[in-house]
Amino acid sequence: MRMKKLLSFLTATAVVATTMTAFSVTADAASAITDFSYKLLFTTVPTAGDTAKLADADGNDADVMTVTYLGGTWQAKSGGIQPAANADRPTVSNGAYSAGCAIQFVPESNGEVLVDRKLGAGKVMKVDENGKNILSLTNKATGSISTKTDVASFTFDVEAGNTYIAYATGTGDEFYGIYFEPASSSTHKLSGAVNYTGSADTTGWKLVFADTKGGEPIQVDFGEAYSIDATQNRTYNITLVGADGKAPEATTIMLDTNSVYVGKTDVEFNINVVDFALTNTVGDVVVHDIVNDGTSLDLSGVNLTFKSQTDSEHEYTTGITDNKIALELMPNEVYDVTATGADGYELSPLSKTYSMPAGDPAPFHNILFTETLGAVDFASEIKVGADKDYATINDAITAIKAMTRPAGEDGRVTVLVDPGTYTEQVTV
Repeated sequence: MRMKKLLSFLTATAVVATTMTAFSVTADAASAITDFSYKLLFTTVPTAGDTAKLADADGNDADVMTVTYLGGTWQAKSGGIQPAANADRPTVSNGAYSAGCAIQFVPESNGEVLVDRKLGAGKVMKVDENGKNILSLTNKATGSISTKTDVASFTFDVEAGNTYIAYATGTGDEFYGIYFEPASSSTHKLSGAVNYTGSADTTGWKLVFADTKGGEPIQVDFGEAYSIDATQNRTYNITLVGADGKAPEATTIMLDTNSVYVGKTDVEFNINVVDFALTNTVGDVVVHDIVNDGTSLDLSGVNLTFKSQTDSEHEYTTGITDNKIALELMPNEVYDVTATGADGYELSPLSKTYSMPAGDPAPFHNILFTETLGAVDFASEIKVGADKDYATINDAITAIKAMTRPAGEDGRVTVLVDPGTYTEQVTV
């Protein structure tokens, strides 16, 4: 956009207001969960002490779980419910729920529960079982987090007759519903093709399907196809073992086909198997400077280390030449990426991990370093332009957020933007 314009920020809240990230959830999204047989959506405001039942797929009440609303006073929020005021928020004593708004439930049978809710940034979601805390998760994101994006963290096993309480500390918490799936021995057919064009001798090889909930793994002979009876509502991790019972040294199941979820129907799932070896990986390295002072990161002294999340032997380090990296990595691994020699800069979140699939003939991973800001001195006026304090509007906003600003009108910051084209998405 071409502009010569003043951008004024009146209050701190105006500066830090952001658009919700993909972590946020709505009541409509909550109703889209399909892998649970019973649900209760919190679409009406309850009174403390009210009880409710979950409904089956036809909307009929089912005697599978008793839900009690603890409180405190509840209020409607974003299609769900939340404590009406700070005085209604849960309190903790001896590490467990003591008082305030919370959801209590007692299942009639063993099974799995999903509490659908939003958790404010920096807040903690807790679940107690018979008065003892069994789950405590802090949301460190800048938006909100919910079961839609982190199912494993908010879905947990329950036992018949035990009393569970779900609650959160702090503001920004909302409840949308609770879902329940009784433990079941029902099975469904899990089958598909096995695609392998490598050269290894596969005599005696097995495919191993391990239920993430535990139990004896299922083994089948390695061939062009497979078929097993898999337990309903379970996730299976799939591995390959040779005739000696160990993983083949140079053959593996590709990352995108080494895990499968079995719901309430038969599942057709193809497995891709490939030979692999150390593979050259390349990428570009970009440095983003926030302060437009003519200085930048000297990449000649920076080293990057790629460390496998699952195999400590797969750790590789490389320097940077002409803003590029080139190193050999073992495929079919997820790597944590760290940097040394980059004082004053940090890796972007997307640069900190690298999932390298097997079978990619030309893998690459680009690296972005961003300048880190400490405290920024307050200034009532800052300038944006090619030769000004900051080169982009977003950099100026970042600097304003790092300022310690006086309250009210005295904390106003005016951003003077030079004429020019600024290709960026600005959120204020």
